[in-house]
Amino acid sequence: MRILVTGASGMLGLHLVEALRRRGHEAVSLVRPNTFAKRPWARRILTDTLLVKASVTDPSGLVEAIDKHAPYDAVIHTAAVLRGRRAEWRVNFEGTRNLLEALERHPPGTLILISSILALGDKLRETAEELEECAPRTVYERSKCEAEKLARRWGSETGWRVVVVRPTWMYGRYSLNPDMPRLLRMAKRGLVPVLGGKGTPLALVSAKDVAEAIMVLLESKVTGTYNVRGPRIYSSEEVADALLAAVGRKRGIRVPVPRLALKLMAWYMGVARYLLLAPSEIPIARLEEAGYRPRIDLVEGLSEMAEWMKKEGLL
Repeated sequence: MRILVTGASGMLGLHLVEALRRRGHEAVSLVRPNTFAKRPWARRILTDTLLVKASVTDPSGLVEAIDKHAPYDAVIHTAAVLRGRRAEWRVNFEGTRNLLEALERHPPGTLILISSILALGDKLRETAEELEECAPRTVYERSKCEAEKLARRWGSETGWRVVVVRPTWMYGRYSLNPDMPRLLRMAKRGLVPVLGGKGTPLALVSAKDVAEAIMVLLESKVTGTYNVRGPRIYSSEEVADALLAAVGRKRGIRVPVPRLALKLMAWYMGVARYLLLAPSEIPIARLEEAGYRPRIDLVEGLSEMAEWMKKEGLL
């Protein structure tokens, strides 16, 4: 299949391009202009793909780029931002709307929209069931929830098969997001935060596992919304241990991060509210029925990420 990947230079986008290649698909990589200035590794990985430079926030440029390189059997929409209220809405919701309008000019195929478990908003405290109605509070949560609703309506009107994917806290190689790289740098110095207090449940997932889940959904005939998480949910103490193990340390100073501090973080960066909602379970039964099995243990995934960061001079 010929697959258009938006946000191809990001962490998940690069894992997707690698997964598509392994399975014999052709990847068309949509990236923002000048994206390689901060991501030299992305240029190396995407060099053998058809590279398309356009921003999802530029409707006319996006239409021109998509039209020029059509047709596509499927589109995997990963382009998103995690912080900045104005940017979150502009990229996550309006960027999705721009993409859908650009695709209306083309024959129906498959659209896989990468959302977030945080699209559920306050509902995440009670349940993470995919069919629950969203109850977003922050701009980030609203941008993801409304993008999902828009994509579902658009699919029913245009005949495109729409699949929504909701990963939990995602980490892995190729990440420039500040969360996990910062925690690994702290661990290297012997300091590890215990987020939210002892026993706080944290659901994380390797970008490699998310990419494999997307491959399963891409190659199946299913539609609907699917959670993605790793093999199990970890306590905040287990996450601290995994961070130390990933950088080769046996011991470290554990720094408790109380809930008040997490609330302040969530005010500054909406995605940090995930640490406050901290669901004890993320059901993935529907995805498992489709054939997905999470494989990357936290220590394995963080160790691979730490090695990549060292190689790139980031750790």
